[in-house]
Amino acid sequence: MAKELFSTAAIVLTFMMFAGYIRQIHSGRIKPHVFSWVIWGIGTLTVFFAQLAGGAGVGAWPIGLSGAITFYIAVLSYAKRADTEITATDWMFFVAALSAFPAWYFTANPLWAVVILTFADLAGFGPTVRRAYHQPALESTWFYGLGAVRNLLVVLALEHYSVTTALFPVAVGAACLLLAALLVVRRKSRLSTTRPHDSGATMNTSRPFHRLLEWLLLLYCAASLVHFAHNAEFLADYPNLPSWLSRAQIYAVWLGITAIGVAGYILGRVGYWLAGLIVIAVYAGLGFDGLLHYGRAPFAEHTAAMNFSILFEVTTAALLLACAAVLMVKHVAERTRVRR
Repeated sequence: MAKELFSTAAIVLTFMMFAGYIRQIHSGRIKPHVFSWVIWGIGTLTVFFAQLAGGAGVGAWPIGLSGAITFYIAVLSYAKRADTEITATDWMFFVAALSAFPAWYFTANPLWAVVILTFADLAGFGPTVRRAYHQPALESTWFYGLGAVRNLLVVLALEHYSVTTALFPVAVGAACLLLAALLVVRRKSRLSTTRPHDSGATMNTSRPFHRLLEWLLLLYCAASLVHFAHNAEFLADYPNLPSWLSRAQIYAVWLGITAIGVAGYILGRVGYWLAGLIVIAVYAGLGFDGLLHYGRAPFAEHTAAMNFSILFEVTTAALLLACAAVLMVKHVAERTRVRR
C-alpha cells in the first residue's frame, strides 16, 4: 500500500510540475533549451522500459509519464523557438548523449542499459546548466526543486531496490537539486549586482523564517531521526514490514527526506521565502508517513517506544506544516498588498 501511495504522489507531483512549467513556456516567462529536452525525452522513456524489465513495477510509471510529457515540451520548445542560442558546448553534450543510445541498444543487460542512459540524461543537463549560469532568469527554479522531490518519491515507490531500478531517479534527482541550487545562487548574485541598494519591499515586509519556524524545523528533524533510528535499529521487531527493507535503506531514506528540509531552509535564507516555505511544507508532509505503520498492524501490536517515536514525528510534522502554511498565507497577503 505504501508503495502505491508514493507512486501516486510522484505522478500527481509530475502533473503539477509540468503543468506549471508548460504554462510558463506559453507565457514566455521561461525559455527551455531544446537540446536538453530532446535528450531527456528519449532517455527518460528508454529508462522507463529498462526499469520495467528490471522489476521496478509501479515505481516506474512516474518515469514513463515524465518521459511522454518531456517529449511534448521538446516539441513545444522547438515550435516556439524558445532557445535559439546553440553553442559548441551544447553540441558536445548533445552528441555525447545521443551516442549513448546505440550502446544501450546493443546491450542485453538492463543494468548497463540504465548506466548508459543515466549518463546520457545527465549529459542533457549540460546545455541547460551552461545557460542557467549565464541567464538564470530563463529557467524555473521551483520546477527543478520539485523535480528532486519527485525523484525521491519515485525511489520510495520502487518495489525492488537495485542499481538498475534506483540509479536513474537518484542521479537525476541529485542533478535537479544541484541545478535548482545553481539557479538560486546565480539569481541572488545577479540581484545583488543589479540592485545593490534595493532593500526589497517584499523581502522586508515578511520574515517567515523567524524563531518559531526554525525551532519547529529542528524539533521535527530530531523527531524524524528518533523514529527512523528506532525503526532501523529494531527493524525485526516492527510488525509486518517488508522483508527486503534493510537498516541502511531506512537511514538512506531519512537522509533524503532531511535534504528536502535543508533545501527549503536554504531557499528561505537566501531570500526565496515562498519557495522555501513550500519545500518545508512538503518536508513536513512526509512526516506523516509514520502513520503507514498502522496500516500494516494496529496500534496495540506496536510497543510503547514504537508508538512514541511514530506519534512524536507525526505531531511535530503537523506543527511544522501548520506554521509553514500560516506563514505562506501571510507572505502572499503581504506581497499582494505591496503590489497594490
